[in-house]
Amino acid sequence: MSENLRPQGPRTVVVTGAGTGIGRATARAFAAEGAHVVAVGRRPGPLSETADGHPGITTLPADITAEDGPGTVVRTTRERHGRLDVLVHNAAVVTADSLRTYTRAAVRPLLETNLVAPVLLTQAALASLEESRGVVVNVTTAVGQRGWPTGNSLYAAGKAALEVLTRSWAVELAPRGIRVVAVAPGAIGTPIADHSGYTVPRN
Repeated sequence: MSENLRPQGPRTVVVTGAGTGIGRATARAFAAEGAHVVAVGRRPGPLSETADGHPGITTLPADITAEDGPGTVVRTTRERHGRLDVLVHNAAVVTADSLRTYTRAAVRPLLETNLVAPVLLTQAALASLEESRGVVVNVTTAVGQRGWPTGNSLYAAGKAALEVLTRSWAVELAPRGIRVVAVAPGAIGTPIADHSGYTVPRN
């Protein structure tokens, strides 16, 4: 389908994990380009800080791992803006655990947030993304390609799996007009790094 058949007007972007770090920067960058941004995260306070001074950003406190989380995000976005053009999977959990110290209690929320939630949220958004000829952006990590040097093997493995899903979805969803891409940042001094056991210089 031709590009000019996309819905006209400002695009609507959902960014998960938008309360801090890469998610906050991503939400603000899209807003600066004129998009309507729905900033999603568990904590209202950091989300409000993300939106402060950026009128293009509205906040949506939500747990994307909850049973109704994906549906709530898509439904609320449609109610606010009537469309969903870009879905950015940025939310992630990282711990300082290693193979010796992982517990079931630590493994489950990590995989639920880093891998299962992007699957179910993308699934919930498929009809909206097809309507807008939209884009899915998976935020992975460079360590998912090489392994994590100080433990956190499960975090790296989950992100590597998300890269495989990116390649698979790109083929699967292309006939529906949906593009799927990934970005794999290197080590960045963000709050999530503080919980990783990996020291990252900050500017």
